[in-house]
Amino acid sequence: MKNAAIANEFVQFVPYNGKPATEKTEVRVLYDDDAIYIGAMLYDNNPDSIFTTLTKRDAGFEVDADMFMVGISTFNDGINSSMFLVTAAGVQSDIKGTTGMDDPNWDAVWESAVNITNKGWVIEIKLPYSALRFSKDDEQTWGINFLRAIMRKQEWSSWNHVNNEISGFTNQSGVITGIRGIKPPLRLSFTPYFSTFAQHDSENNSWTKGIRGGMDLKYGINESFTLDMMLIPDFSQVQTDDIILNLTAFEIQYEERRPFFTEGIELFSKGDIFYSKRIGSFPKEFWDVEDQLSENEELIENPAEAQIINATKITGRTKKGLGIGFFNAMTLQTVAKIRNTVTNEEREYITQPFTNYNIIVFDQNLKNNSSVSLINTNLIIPDNNYTSNVTAGEFLFKNEKQNYQFNGTAGLSQIFEEQAAVDLGYKYQLNFAKTGGNVRFGIAQDLVDDKFNPNDMGFLLFNNFVASEAEISYHMLQPHWKLLEWQIRFDSEYQMQYSTKNYMQWKIGMDMHATFKSQWSWGFFFDMVPLGEDDYYEARKVGQVFKQAPSAYAGTFFGSDRRKKLSFRAFVLYWKTSSAYNENTFRGRISPTLRVNDKLRFTLEIAPAIQNNNIGYVDELTDTIIFGKRDRKTIENTIITDFTFNDKMSVSLRARHYWSSAAYKQFYTLNTDGTLTENDHYDENQDINFNAFNIDMVYTWRFAPGSDLLIVWKNTVYDEGIVVLNDYFKNLNHTFSASQTNLFSIKVLYYLDYLYLKKKK
Repeated sequence: MKNAAIANEFVQFVPYNGKPATEKTEVRVLYDDDAIYIGAMLYDNNPDSIFTTLTKRDAGFEVDADMFMVGISTFNDGINSSMFLVTAAGVQSDIKGTTGMDDPNWDAVWESAVNITNKGWVIEIKLPYSALRFSKDDEQTWGINFLRAIMRKQEWSSWNHVNNEISGFTNQSGVITGIRGIKPPLRLSFTPYFSTFAQHDSENNSWTKGIRGGMDLKYGINESFTLDMMLIPDFSQVQTDDIILNLTAFEIQYEERRPFFTEGIELFSKGDIFYSKRIGSFPKEFWDVEDQLSENEELIENPAEAQIINATKITGRTKKGLGIGFFNAMTLQTVAKIRNTVTNEEREYITQPFTNYNIIVFDQNLKNNSSVSLINTNLIIPDNNYTSNVTAGEFLFKNEKQNYQFNGTAGLSQIFEEQAAVDLGYKYQLNFAKTGGNVRFGIAQDLVDDKFNPNDMGFLLFNNFVASEAEISYHMLQPHWKLLEWQIRFDSEYQMQYSTKNYMQWKIGMDMHATFKSQWSWGFFFDMVPLGEDDYYEARKVGQVFKQAPSAYAGTFFGSDRRKKLSFRAFVLYWKTSSAYNENTFRGRISPTLRVNDKLRFTLEIAPAIQNNNIGYVDELTDTIIFGKRDRKTIENTIITDFTFNDKMSVSLRARHYWSSAAYKQFYTLNTDGTLTENDHYDENQDINFNAFNIDMVYTWRFAPGSDLLIVWKNTVYDEGIVVLNDYFKNLNHTFSASQTNLFSIKVLYYLDYLYLKKKK
């Protein structure tokens, strides 16, 4: 490494953008026929103050440790990059970067080592060519940048200056040339897995045991494209969804955490028409089974997810910047089992037949980090003669200075059902914005017609609206007075119903955020609907409006210095309406984190919410829609414990209790004009008391490159009743005595690289 050219003279990105870094950094790069080698000497005048907090792998930038990162854009397009990050504790993270979206779930196999000396710390990185995609050109020209973080100073610096007046990181990379004669290797790897599990259901005191096996396969079709296939997957280690009590008219969107569906999906996010949790999730008729029960019948089994048989992705980008993605997945027929309590006979009810999911996407890079895209999703249920097809186009145009952009999307949905006319809908969104400099602004319009429906494979809260938006903001780009950074934003949005052009709502708001030199942060926000809202969704009936009075909310949030052993984040919000019902809401959250040492960390999250006199939908009778006034209480407590043995072994324990209730005080009839009239005849008990309790404990050991041993324990309790328990601790005790499910599993994944095996022979 001594003879390699030195990359030095790092420049600050944060806090003093454009000024020289306070500590010296020297980076050297070498290569051979197998890999790129990076060596860095990160000098530090106080080496005993280097932060070396241990975390689990792939913690990304959210770590309390000094770190070094190299970002490589092998096609030098200013958009796509592979980022490899190592902390001073030796923990690796790898991230796929692209415009507007980083993928921390991308997992490559590479090597690194660190050592702290009396001069600072040293890092060595080996990036095998199998971890990169590059052309067959005899000489390579790659975009490259190096990033260093000094946590005690909260200083981030880079080799090639990253100007905070310009949006983006990869587009501000430097260039490395002179890499000659390297060839893209055969990229072929297998990751077979074996798992065993035991599940106990306390309701009927039964055990379910089993053994599973499957495999992930990755194959480099050529230097640009990769096939990624998953056979008979097992996601037992994935964190349980944070289920909540939903009394709204809209579906809850839960975060995708399954590895195959979070890694390498940046192309499939184009057009905003793909929501991967649709695959292998609730069967389409899961909630309809109860309505199929006859007299003397009971439901004995109703799987909450469809079994995925396999899933395949092909992704990549040509030398001319054309990105292509193909995705296919299949799920087995899912059935519920029903038993006759008199004859003991059992029958099956199909909740979802065999289903096939397809996506194809094209994304062309243009100059100035601009792009145009076309994506199509297609769902087919052959047994039902049902097809859902959604197509979307997307464009992003930026100017040469990267401080203005014009972007938009357009989509078309088509649903084909047997003996039914094609259900055709469309949407579009246009946005023009100034994205750089102190003063920034944006204007946008969104239109979704009353028939656009991407929800077989996508996620859309509601359709049938037109929204016009505008915002302006001011950003302080250099520290001043006691402030490191400060920004303030004002925005306004006007919505009307697409089908009738009727008014829906007009919102105006502002928010402010500041970070002080002490590393404390503070901000506040305010939003109001001065003309009230005409809500066309809460009644759950097409065309029926529910008129809501003018309302407003305000809140503030705080954050302490995360470098300290004890830090916290908190926010409070208060919402009030001017209606005669005296509706008001208080929400809050406080989240202290205690870092006991470099290995052990505790985080507690407490989130209460109190909604007084909340007005909402209750029921629909033959010709009457019933609304109700209710008091709602919600408390969510989460405890997270992370213990990291070393840079390859960790255990995490996450326990969450969620309690939410609704106690009704008065019922109303919703009138056709959207107003309410008291209804003293409706006497159904609609009170709800819901508890959810989950424990997720995962032990992870990366015993070889790309290979993991996982030991998992999951405890799950869901309990719902019509008797409201207003005491939190009574709810907690009641939850402990409710029926619960315990899952214990052991899973081993072993990474096999074809080239490595070939060399051993």
